[in-house]
Amino acid sequence: MYLTFGEWLQEKRKATGMTQTELGERVGMSKMQVGRLESGLQKATADRVRPLIEALNIDEAEAAPWLERMPALSPKAVTSASKASLESKASLNAHRKMVQTR
Repeated sequence: MYLTFGEWLQEKRKATGMTQTELGERVGMSKMQVGRLESGLQKATADRVRPLIEALNIDEAEAAPWLERMPALSPKAVTSASKASLESKASLNAHRKMVQTR
């Protein structure tokens, strides 16, 4: 049994014969980002990990126990989504004020 997601990911990557650089290139990450996920220095989130799982041709059922324990979105994605939501609300409020003054 694996102690961490990173250890599992590293073993799966090595089993394919891929380097961190090659895997990173397939999914739009740097070698450093892949290494940080494997070492546990970067928090694994489902939105970051799914492309890696697909690139390594790992069955979804095998990855499910790991994915279930992860946050769905990275903090950056959550911030972006929150910002977009706030902008939409501000736009809607501005529209309502404009309509009310007519």
